[in-house]
Amino acid sequence: MSLLSVQIIHHENMSQRYLDNLLKSLEAQTFREFETIVVDSTVDEAKLPQWVRRLRVPRETTSVTASNLGYQFAADDTKYHLWCNDDLIFNKYAIEEMMAAAVANNVVINPLSNCDMGWLYYMDRGYRDWE
Repeated sequence: MSLLSVQIIHHENMSQRYLDNLLKSLEAQTFREFETIVVDSTVDEAKLPQWVRRLRVPRETTSVTASNLGYQFAADDTKYHLWCNDDLIFNKYAIEEMMAAAVANNVVINPLSNCDMGWLYYMDRGYRDWE
């Protein structure tokens, strides 16, 4: 059972480098009770570690459709879902803090690419807490 399913939308326009850095930040999380799914619409299949599940979708798949498909692909007993783009990097406590807030308040919490809540940073800012 995975309490959380982290679903990464990986589109053609994003590089493997972004995805690799996001996956490294997920691997370094203090909270470990999650599965990771990459919803992959790239022509050349993204290189993924063994602990990551892949869902291949057509190139023209929109982000909204990719998110819905990732939700359906998640483990049946998953209670929480976290969707993110492949250009994010989480600090090592991000998921632990998000899950504590979600469970305590019985709400859904989701980071957005265009905001900074202290849990995530864009690669170009040079944040490397997960290393």
